[in-house]
Amino acid sequence: MDYGYGSLHDDLNKGEPCERCTRYYDHNKHHECPHCSDMDDATVRKSLLRLQRKKKAFIPLGYLFLVVSVILLLMVTAMAKSL
Repeated sequence: MDYGYGSLHDDLNKGEPCERCTRYYDHNKHHECPHCSDMDDATVRKSLLRLQRKKKAFIPLGYLFLVVSVILLLMVTAMAKSL
């Protein structure tokens, strides 16, 4: 069952990337990719597009955290100078 953390789990257990779905798996344990071996090509393409959309959705959140951290850093620096 995939809870959306597949790529993190795959990175921790490095193997070789699959040529179809680009996800990592251990070739010593599996003869075929466990992620996409039972899927047809259209389903693999849909899965890759969904993964790309997920990754793009987190980009604005990253920028938000960056801006908030810079603002907090500036506030702490200003408070330290005023003491």
